[in-house]
Amino acid sequence: MIDNDGPIRSLTLHPNRNLIIHGDDSGALYFRNATTGQLFRKIKAHDGPIRQLTFNSSGNLLLSASEDGEIKIYDFDKDAVVQSMYSPDYAGISFALFSIADGFVYFNSGKKIYKTRSDFAQRVSLFSEEDQPITDAVVSNDRSYFLYSNGKSIKVIRTRTDAVAQELNAGTSKILRMRFVNDSVLAVWCEDGALSFRYF
Repeated sequence: MIDNDGPIRSLTLHPNRNLIIHGDDSGALYFRNATTGQLFRKIKAHDGPIRQLTFNSSGNLLLSASEDGEIKIYDFDKDAVVQSMYSPDYAGISFALFSIADGFVYFNSGKKIYKTRSDFAQRVSLFSEEDQPITDAVVSNDRSYFLYSNGKSIKVIRTRTDAVAQELNAGTSKILRMRFVNDSVLAVWCEDGALSFRYF
């Protein structure tokens, strides 16, 4: 679309509003009518490319994360960014997700996974450090489980306890992307082009 400031890096459909939101290389967020594509809101939210967009369980909060290590939370009811956090130590973010009851946020930087309160009032804690960079992560629709890639495998974490529930050997090569198709089916895309579907 010609009204973008840069190439689109992330895109999402609002779960219960007629909205498409996307972020570009310039750090701008665009809010469009999902039926017509008409742009009605644009925010310069980040300085770096926006890597991920995700919602809380009610859909009234949008979490955006940029590659340079910044996370922001946009409140649809207030029509404003209400929380912001940045550190160069977090550069290389590939995911940022709300956890159970939307009270916490998991995010990564390379091989490290961090956890903090969603109001960013708590000190960020190191959740885990893996042996290779984490490429993607998802939460289950009921937010009971947090899943992240670890090479060819997927680690499944119980969000209430942060304990490892299981580890799935899911990939034919390094896992690049994961998405829930519905409540019980997880789509996994690997570096060699293989796409698989797993019941979870």
